[in-house]
Amino acid sequence: DFPSAKRDIDKAIELDPNDPYSYNTRGNVYMNLRQWKLAIADYTKALEIHPKLIMCYQSRAIAYEELGDDAKASSDRRKFMEMGGTAQ
Repeated sequence: DFPSAKRDIDKAIELDPNDPYSYNTRGNVYMNLRQWKLAIADYTKALEIHPKLIMCYQSRAIAYEELGDDAKASSDRRKFMEMGGTAQ
């Protein structure tokens, strides 16, 4: 279940706050909980730590789209594609 997964990921982040993959994973949990702003914050943090973690651009684009911010969604999709991502 997502709340218990989030607790586990919170603990992982507490133990290693510089692991971008934990922020990405928690962002995915927030996406499943439809907590778009929290997902965006975690994807952004993951990208601050590891700017080439392209999956975060794609996921963040979806969250921006859910919030109706088409400009930011488009920017992230473009960045994802420029970095070698493929359209789905």
